[in-house]
Amino acid sequence: MPRLPVSGMKMKKVKVGTTVQVQTADEIDSLRNTKSDSIRTPGEAIDFVFKLIMRLDPEVARSLDKTCVQGISSIDDELSRLRHDGSENMAVASKRLQQEQFSALHEHLSNLYEDDEVAMGMRRVDLLGDDFAVFPSDWVLLEPESAAKACSQVSVIEIHGGAEYCAPHFVFFHNGEYDKNDKLEKATELWPQMKDVRRDEVKLVADDNGKYLNMKEHLAAPIICYFNLLDASYYQSVEMTPPYNAVINRIR
Repeated sequence: MPRLPVSGMKMKKVKVGTTVQVQTADEIDSLRNTKSDSIRTPGEAIDFVFKLIMRLDPEVARSLDKTCVQGISSIDDELSRLRHDGSENMAVASKRLQQEQFSALHEHLSNLYEDDEVAMGMRRVDLLGDDFAVFPSDWVLLEPESAAKACSQVSVIEIHGGAEYCAPHFVFFHNGEYDKNDKLEKATELWPQMKDVRRDEVKLVADDNGKYLNMKEHLAAPIICYFNLLDASYYQSVEMTPPYNAVINRIR
C-alpha cells in the first residue's frame, strides 16, 4: 500500500541514535505493522507516538486528565473493598498497577494545559505525595510554600466580621495537629491589624448553668475562626460548590 503524502511544509528530519528496551523495539514493529500505510521506519513510529503524547490540544489533555483523576479515585474505592490479608493479592496488584498508570498519565497530562482554577486568580500548592491544594491567590501564607510538601492538611484562619477590618484569609499547612496561638501570632506579624481584631473580639461568658450571657455581643464583634480545607471529592459527593473554590485534591 502506498504511503500517505505529507501535506503542507516539508518537515525537517534529523537522525537520532539511541538504545531502547527489547519490548519497546517489538512495540515499534507492531505499530509499523498496524499502520504500514503511514509508518515505515522506527523514526516515524517515534514521531507518531510523541505527537500523541506531547502535542495534545489543551482541551483534549484536560478531558483525558479528568478521566485519569476519576480513575485514581475509583480504584481507591475498589481497593478499600478488597481484602488485604493475602487472599486477594492478585486483584490488589492488578488495581495498583492500573492506579500507577493513571497516576503517570495524570502527571504528564496535567502539564499540557493551564489549570482553570489557577488561571482565575487561584493558587496551587503541592502537598505531601501527589496531592495539591487550590485556594485564592490573595490568601496569605503563614509559612513558606515549600513547607507544604511535608504536609497533608491545609487550614485557614477566617475572621467573622472581618470585612470591617479588610481582613485577609490566612493559610497554613500541617499534618493534623497545630498550635492555634502560634498560628495567630504569625498572622499578627504578617498583618498588624490583627491586633485590632484581637482587641475587639468578645469572648463568650457563661453562667453556672452553661447559658451564654453575651451571645449578642459576641456575634456582633469579630470572631477569629479556624477551618480545614476539605477534599474536592467530598464536595463532589454532596454536590456542593466549595467556599471560595478552595479544596484539596487527593490523587491517591
